[in-house]
Amino acid sequence: MADWRGRPKIKIAKTKSEWIWDILGTVFYIGGVVSLLLLWGELPDKVPAHFNGAGEIDRWGSKWELLMLPGMGALLLLEAIFIAMGWRSWFGMWFVPVVVGGIVLQLVYGLITLRKIR
Repeated sequence: MADWRGRPKIKIAKTKSEWIWDILGTVFYIGGVVSLLLLWGELPDKVPAHFNGAGEIDRWGSKWELLMLPGMGALLLLEAIFIAMGWRSWFGMWFVPVVVGGIVLQLVYGLITLRKIR
């Protein structure tokens, strides 16, 4: 099998430790999402969003901001899967992950922070 430039594509099997770290990361990610969903009804509308160096809360945010991290994690996972699958064009290999990771996530974060809690 060759890549889009005609060079041979080498398939390297994952090591045992790579499989362990993949499974461990997946378990922690899914566990975090599940625990957030289970506790969602008990969360207050305002949650601490940032702490200063002394550990004091200096910004409060909506509980909806808590969904941002699992969402970014899912997008990064999709990007990693697409890159690992080896898209056959320069567009698929670099442009889409850069646009999704660099621009869309910043726009979503900007929209969330613009919607201030009243």
